[in-house]
Amino acid sequence: MRLAICGLAALMAVAAGPVKAAPADAAMATLQRFADSFNRGDTKTAGALQADDSAIVDEFPPHQWHGPGAFSAWLGDFAKDAAAKGESDQHLAVGKPTRVDLDGDTAYVVAPALYTFKQHGKPMAESAQMTFALRNGASGWKIAAWAFAGSIPHAAGER
Repeated sequence: MRLAICGLAALMAVAAGPVKAAPADAAMATLQRFADSFNRGDTKTAGALQADDSAIVDEFPPHQWHGPGAFSAWLGDFAKDAAAKGESDQHLAVGKPTRVDLDGDTAYVVAPALYTFKQHGKPMAESAQMTFALRNGASGWKIAAWAFAGSIPHAAGER
């Protein structure tokens, strides 16, 4: 009997066809690909996930970047800031979102984040909130804007 029920369930799943991901899942997948690409140092992929007219707000000068080339400009300023502070081994973990609002082809996402790095070889951590605005278009979900709002970095394992 158990085998017949399992077989029936499998047949029903095949008959139903492939299950499409919910729009929120697709938008969230873009954010995960962004973090994964950043962590691998794959700036080409991370940049390709940005909308052409993206806007970025972050904690290092000049604190805001927008329009065509915003991600490349942010990346250059990020590298300069990290070098000046002796930072290396950067890693961004974006957590489970605390808010996801989907309205057709736009999304608003707020999620906790943890940014870890080494400063002059010492492991550091910075808790943050990240806010994203995304747009869905012909090439899928793209990040139209994002902001990083972090705490003061501290030695990893403290607090």
